[in-house]
Amino acid sequence: TSLLPHVKPGSLLVGKSTVPAGTAERLAEQIAATRPDVELAWNPEFLREGFAVEDTLTPDRLVFGVRSAEAEATLRAAFAPVLELPTPVVVTDFATAQLVKVAANAFLATKISFINAMAEVCEATGGDVTLLSKALSYDTRIGGRFLNAGLGFGGGCLPKDIRAFMARAGELGVDQALSFLKEVDAINLRRRARMIEIARDFVGGSFGGMRVAVLGAAFKPNSDDIRDSPALDVAASIQKQGAAVTLYDPQAMDNARVKHPELGYRASAVEAAKGADVVLHLTEWAEFREMDPAVLSAVVAEKRIVDGRNALDPEQWRAAGWTYRALGRPSRPRRPAPGPRRGSGAGEAAVRWAVTRTWTPFRGCSAWTPGPSSACPTTRAGRRTTSRRSCRPAASGSSRCTRQPRRSTASGATRRSPRCPSLSTSWTASSTAGWSARSSTRPSRPARPASGCSSGSSTTRRQPGRSRPG
Repeated sequence: TSLLPHVKPGSLLVGKSTVPAGTAERLAEQIAATRPDVELAWNPEFLREGFAVEDTLTPDRLVFGVRSAEAEATLRAAFAPVLELPTPVVVTDFATAQLVKVAANAFLATKISFINAMAEVCEATGGDVTLLSKALSYDTRIGGRFLNAGLGFGGGCLPKDIRAFMARAGELGVDQALSFLKEVDAINLRRRARMIEIARDFVGGSFGGMRVAVLGAAFKPNSDDIRDSPALDVAASIQKQGAAVTLYDPQAMDNARVKHPELGYRASAVEAAKGADVVLHLTEWAEFREMDPAVLSAVVAEKRIVDGRNALDPEQWRAAGWTYRALGRPSRPRRPAPGPRRGSGAGEAAVRWAVTRTWTPFRGCSAWTPGPSSACPTTRAGRRTTSRRSCRPAASGSSRCTRQPRRSTASGATRRSPRCPSLSTSWTASSTAGWSARSSTRPSRPARPASGCSSGSSTTRRQPGRSRPG
């Protein structure tokens, strides 16, 4: 109302702030009661901190909340250079125009907290949240933006907006519709606690007497904004637990000093890391992402780093002798499982899988070819091989064959040996008689000589004290 006496007749007032739904309608009523010759419109801004100029000149969309065609025409004239790009325009009512901004921020916060929740699951299962995020990003319905797991969001928009959104929903009687945002906020705060927990474990379970170097104070890179900064919150919490915290940030040092004068501030990352027992990477500045680990190796007390933003190259840091930890990633480098040895066939692996620590492969049978069928545990490969394999009880010192795998026919196909147990065979252990088998599909029968299966003999003989295989 203090602005109205200075406004010319026929003017259009444009609101751009993020406000609770219903604010524009209330302002329009006040304007109409005092200056009916002045009209109100709502044009929410979508500016990212650090990219305000770029987002003003090349916005991804424009939203016009208007009540008349004249107000829309005035806005289009004001944005004429931007509309020539072209830029999508959504013309709507006051209520929708106000909801667009808070709904967008709530969605972004939800997306960030979702991948951070997946980071919690990855830590429990041994998965890698960075690879999970990468796989999800290829889905065009999901995309990869705001899908980077880490320390969580902060700043003056997302935390404040989702809490205000929930409060306004409660006033409107639809608080249950936004109840999920409570968990979004809780997940975000849990990431900070998890970061402190990892760092504390790194230094032996207590921060008392430890030196902790913190890289980053701003809530995001390319900004000096420390409002609700996760990095600064973690640094201050660790200081309270008895650690000596030294901090460096390329731009946010002055603001951080005002809010947390108890922390130690240094002029560079190297100065901050001197004598550190652990280094925490909490804001993903390019200066930190591109840093050579060897630069810090010469000054730290212990080469231990926790990557709170999953922005560093773990292989590079580990190669430099550092112990690397990150949120939502395995504590040790993951190595591919070794495959079967060349020429050994997959039958050995199948036997180890089927009867673990009971049957061991040995070279005792004549040439045979595992077939592609899953009917026999020892037949897993799908091509002819010259290897000779069979199995024997591990507890027995005998080299006699008690199981005969599948053998090749003249045509190259495979057939089931009459001595080979199928998957329906149930194996039972006996402390005195070793292993015995009975097929569920046929009665047991006496052993027959098996051609080509030997270890110095052409037949399979019954071992003393052992029952015949079925």
